[in-house]
Amino acid sequence: MSELSRPVSANVHSLLLVIGADPQRLDAAMASDAHLVCIDMEDTVADKDEAFGLAAKHLDGSERLGVRINPVRTAEGLKDIYRLSEESLRPGFVCIPKVEVAGDLEVYASVVPDIPIYVVLETPGAIERAFEIAAVDAPLAGLILGGKDLSETMGSGRTWDGLLYARQRVSHAAASRGCAAIDEPYRPLEDLIGLETTCARLRELGMTGKTMIVPEHAGIVNNVFRGRKAHDSD
Repeated sequence: MSELSRPVSANVHSLLLVIGADPQRLDAAMASDAHLVCIDMEDTVADKDEAFGLAAKHLDGSERLGVRINPVRTAEGLKDIYRLSEESLRPGFVCIPKVEVAGDLEVYASVVPDIPIYVVLETPGAIERAFEIAAVDAPLAGLILGGKDLSETMGSGRTWDGLLYARQRVSHAAASRGCAAIDEPYRPLEDLIGLETTCARLRELGMTGKTMIVPEHAGIVNNVFRGRKAHDSD
């Protein structure tokens, strides 16, 4: 499928995660080449009220800036959903982690029906139900592979071979819906040649992008998924 014929969401190649309430990191992320910037408010964030306060100052309905909430099956996740239903907090998208079944997204969509969702699949059950999740009646913009938790649960390596089946499932399920298929962050962070090579292999699988935790990866990710060399300019 050519890039021009893909759905808009499938042309999102880079999603940069910013942990919690860190204004400097957020400023650096917004100044980067990342297509999407996501303020992470999941379980790694100590002061969620402070993180939501930072988000509320920056979220203005822009499609580029979003938030990652807590799993919808937790009390914190339900609180996050109701916070999102308030008019004062309107992110461009929401990232929902640890989705297990399509019903998890239906809970979100019943309260917040109009903010696009990027869904993180990070358990063996979620990978097997990827097609059911992709078909849910909710504003789904993309599926994201959560390789860390998946490999830990399976006892497999967080390697190309260890995650290959899961990447194929995510790619195929996303294609069935016509949404983005986004891989996990690349490590080691300083290995830019390895990042470029991995992105090229992911593109061959039909995946459309990658999450990141450092802004320096954005240019390489964007260029490779556009079919360019890493050093090509826009």
